[in-house]
Amino acid sequence: MSMSRQHSKPMVMRMAGAIATFIGFGEDARQTAPFTSTEKQSPREVVVRPALQLVKTDMEDQPESNHKWRRHPQLRAYTPPLTPDAREARRYAVRGLYAAREGALEIATDLFTQAAMCKDTDLTAIPGFWELSRGQMQTAIDAYENAERYREAAALDAQIASIYRPNIVGFEPSPVTPQLRRRTAGGE
Repeated sequence: MSMSRQHSKPMVMRMAGAIATFIGFGEDARQTAPFTSTEKQSPREVVVRPALQLVKTDMEDQPESNHKWRRHPQLRAYTPPLTPDAREARRYAVRGLYAAREGALEIATDLFTQAAMCKDTDLTAIPGFWELSRGQMQTAIDAYENAERYREAAALDAQIASIYRPNIVGFEPSPVTPQLRRRTAGGE
């Protein structure tokens, strides 16, 4: 038993020294620790990781946008909180959507117009907008025109026209070039 305590004591001391150096309150990074054992060996140098040092750089002075490589993808996609005007515009847009669904088209036009006064508001981005009927979507076009956002009104009108384009019933388009009749194996 006394033999095992002799062997374990230097090992424990070396481990304690290594842990102390790793944590940062140990001795110098390079130290000579003699290896004692029943066999006679020469002392050897044990290299321990050097203590960490704080280094000042210019990167700390730069804004956080330059450190995007450190950020999680979900944090990069994070949108900043809405301004009170944008929040109010979205509130009017959602109320206009509900009014349009209920069939109160004049009220929906007024609410959509109040929402369209905020330049950042896109009425087509409201969840459920594209499930409205053509007449209900027309209220959003009228609202864009009332808010003097003519470009958005024209784009929405063209998009709605392409969705609700009338198709001729029973019409088969003729081919551009006439097809040659194929012959069968019998020559017909």
